[in-house]
Amino acid sequence: MSYIKVCSFCGRTENKNYKLVISPFASICEICIKISMELTQRLRRFQSKPAPSALPCELLEELDKHVVGQNAVKKSISVSIYNHYKRIGKKSPEETSLSKSNILLVGHTGSGKTLIAQTMAQFLNVPFIIVDATSFTEAGYVGDDVEAILQKLLQTCSYDVEIAQKGIVYIDEIDKLSRRSSNSAVGRDISGEGVQQALLKLLEGTTIAVPCYGSKGQPDTEFILVDTSNILFICGGSFESLEKITSQPHKKYNFGFQPSPTELALKDIPHRTKKISAKDLIKFGLIPELVGRLPIIEALRSLNVADLMRILTEPIKALVNQFKVLLDSEGVRLIVHESALRAISTRALDLETGARGLRSILESLLIDIMYQTPILRSVVKVVLDGMVVDGLKRPIMVYDSL
Repeated sequence: MSYIKVCSFCGRTENKNYKLVISPFASICEICIKISMELTQRLRRFQSKPAPSALPCELLEELDKHVVGQNAVKKSISVSIYNHYKRIGKKSPEETSLSKSNILLVGHTGSGKTLIAQTMAQFLNVPFIIVDATSFTEAGYVGDDVEAILQKLLQTCSYDVEIAQKGIVYIDEIDKLSRRSSNSAVGRDISGEGVQQALLKLLEGTTIAVPCYGSKGQPDTEFILVDTSNILFICGGSFESLEKITSQPHKKYNFGFQPSPTELALKDIPHRTKKISAKDLIKFGLIPELVGRLPIIEALRSLNVADLMRILTEPIKALVNQFKVLLDSEGVRLIVHESALRAISTRALDLETGARGLRSILESLLIDIMYQTPILRSVVKVVLDGMVVDGLKRPIMVYDSL
C-alpha cells in the first residue's frame, strides 16, 4: 500500500519539482522551508534592538544623509520621534501618562514626505509600511477596511504582535479623504469622511481585532489583538488647494506649493514656510476629530532647482552615484557636468513631480548608453552636459585608444 507524501504545512504533494523532508511526525516541503527561513531572518532583524533608542541629534544626522533641505521639518520630526519612543520606554505607572503624538506632513509631490518617514523607520530598525488612504472604504463596502493597515504591518514582522506595536505606519494621500461639500453629488461618501471616522480609534490608540492571514469573513476566522497605542502614524498629503483657504493668507509665504515652475527655476531661492493651523485643515475637509489626533503638523517647502541638483549628487543613495555604479560595472566612467545637473533639475521642476521626476529623466538620457556599453567594450567614458539634456547633441562617448 503506497502513501501520498504531503507537506504538513501547505498541503503540497511531493513531485519532481517539490521535495519533502519527512519525519515520523510531520513533513515539510522545500518551499515552506524557504519561507520559514525568510520569516526567521526578518524577525531576527527586528529583534536585534530591544527598543528603538536614538537622540534627536542622531536622528537628524541620519535624515541629513538622505533628505536634502527641509531642515526645520527634519529637526521637528527628529524631536517628535525621539519623544514618541521615549514615551514607550516609560514603565513607571506613577508618572504622568504621555499622549501619543502622530504626525501630519504637508508638501508638494516629491518634496520628501515618504522618504523622511522611511528613513526614520530603517534607522530605528522598526517595522514600517506605506498605505494609500484612497484604497480604504467604510466597513461593509467594497474595498479595504482600515484594519487592513494593521494586517499589513503584522505581515512585515511575521505576525509578531509585540514588534508590530512599536512600528511606524505612513498613510499617504490623506488629503484625498477630505469630506464632500454640501454641493457635491448625492450619495454616501464611503471613501472620504467615512474613512476618516474609521481611522480615529486607530490613530488614538485602542485594541483592535485583526483577522489572521487575510481570513476575514471565513466561518472559522481567527483574530489577533493589536494595541495601536504605541504605533506611530505619520500621514502625508499634498493638500493642493490648501493655500487658498489658509487662515492668514500672505503672498510672500509659501508652505510647500510653488506659484509656477518657471519662476522657481529662475529664482532658485528657497521659499519661507507658513505654519498650517488645525483650522486650515478643517476648512480643507478633514474632520476636527482626525485633525485633533494629528497634533504635529509640518509643512515641507517646494523644492527648487538648487535642491534638485543637490538631490542628484549629495545623499547616500544619490541618483547620479547609482548610475555611476551601474556603468562602472561595465568598465565605463560616467561624468555629469554641472550644466547637466541644472538642466535635469529644471526639467524635473517643469514636470511638477519634485524629486520623483529625476530618475525618469536620467533613465531616458542613459538608456541607449546602458544598452550599448555591454557590447561596445572599448567605451571607457560617458559625458553628459547641458546640451545633451536639452537634446541638442548626443551623450559624449570616449573610447579606449588601444
